[in-house]
Amino acid sequence: MRLHAAAGRTLRAITADEVRADRWRERVPAAAGETAPPGPIPWRPGAMKILICDLLFATDPSALLVPLAAGAGAGVVLAPALADEAELPWRGNVELTDCENETVRRQRVDEPLAARYAAAYTRHFALWREASRRRGVLFARVPCEGALATALSGEAFAAGAVEAVA
Repeated sequence: MRLHAAAGRTLRAITADEVRADRWRERVPAAAGETAPPGPIPWRPGAMKILICDLLFATDPSALLVPLAAGAGAGVVLAPALADEAELPWRGNVELTDCENETVRRQRVDEPLAARYAAAYTRHFALWREASRRRGVLFARVPCEGALATALSGEAFAAGAVEAVA
């Protein structure tokens, strides 16, 4: 098994021991202001290739899906999702802080903006789902809430991205 962690366009190899010890974040420097997907990931031909990513950046899904589907093997995308992300919970004047680079933006959130956000969010993941289907890559949104086994037993199990959940 080979593992890589990405932040912006920075890609670093990490070990399973670093993941088990929760030290892998130390290997990936902050990607200040970057919202692009990482550079080329060194996928091995014939391997099971699993991408775990929130996909919350604007890009053509092909940039990640074409290499994931290439070289035989199997491609799987698991997209962690928070239920609260799908809709804006507030209205009025708000301060939004970018969790990637800590920049703050003031924004007026009214009903039309909230509706556009919800529609764009739904379209974004529908685009990823459809692009994955066309490329033969399994795609599943995985809830961030609750136990991992419970989260994987829903959409990920139904899509065939996992075979059994203990």
